[in-house]
Amino acid sequence: MARFTDPIEVRGLRLKHRVLMSAMTTSRAGEDGSPSPWTRAHYTERARGGAAVCFSEASFVSPEGKGFPSQLGVHEDSLVPGLRYTHAFTVGEAQTVPALYPESLDFTSMPKVLATGFMVGLIEWACL
Repeated sequence: MARFTDPIEVRGLRLKHRVLMSAMTTSRAGEDGSPSPWTRAHYTERARGGAAVCFSEASFVSPEGKGFPSQLGVHEDSLVPGLRYTHAFTVGEAQTVPALYPESLDFTSMPKVLATGFMVGLIEWACL
C-alpha cells in the first residue's frame, strides 16, 4: 500500500510525495480579478509548507463568468505576470518534519519539508 510520503508520477509529472494543497477560495483579488499582494503572499506561504502541488482558487475566464467579488481572474493576458511567480526558500534542518520527533522512526523517514508545528506533527504521527 502506498504511503502519502511515497513519490508518485501523474501524467508524466513526478511528485516527491503525495501531499497536495486543495483549491480554496480566498476572495482577495482586485475587483478586476488581478492578484493582490495578499494573493502572492498566500500562495508563497502555502508553497513553503512543503506541499508537492498547490492548486489555485476558483478563477473566472471571462468577465461575464465572474461569480463573486474579489474573485481571481485569468480572463486577460495582462493578468498573467501577476500570476506567474517563483519563490525560493531554504528550510533549515531543524525546521523539517523529521526533526520534530527524532525519536520516532516514522518521523525520521518522512520528507524533509518545513514543519508547520508540533500539533501538525502529532496529527501526522497518528495517521501512520
